[in-house]
Amino acid sequence: MMIGDVSIEAAGPGDLEALEALALRSKAHWGYDDAFLASCVGELRLPATALVDDILLVARHEGHNCGFIRMGRDDPGEIEALFVAPEAIGGGIGRKLFHSALACSNAARLIVVSDPHAEGFYRRLGFRAGGSEPSGSIPGRMLPRLVFERMRGAENEA
Repeated sequence: MMIGDVSIEAAGPGDLEALEALALRSKAHWGYDDAFLASCVGELRLPATALVDDILLVARHEGHNCGFIRMGRDDPGEIEALFVAPEAIGGGIGRKLFHSALACSNAARLIVVSDPHAEGFYRRLGFRAGGSEPSGSIPGRMLPRLVFERMRGAENEA
């Protein structure tokens, strides 16, 4: 799939269930076992309030969902979710989703508590280390907390 053929649009009420399923498929791509994935289901839910309270964008290719981002509107903005379909990982969709959400936000600072497998992706976008936080679904598991500072007067080039 060509990144130019991917559209980014606001998610609607009919998208939520499919996007939750996409998040689980994407997480499974990293080799997590069924027990781990089952423990993450609650954290990956997309409440209907996200359609109004957050920036919730979906990437589509030929009518099929291939990724999404959910980001808080406050400052600092928190990336609650950014997932790409396994078959599209590495194709630039995550970067396109991030920049599209960034364009919708006035936040000077963004925060993400990242899956360890996605930490490199966020660092390539310009995020830096900001400590760690406990997992919301796996007791004892710590996750990297990353911070992005928006350059005022110009969009970040990452």
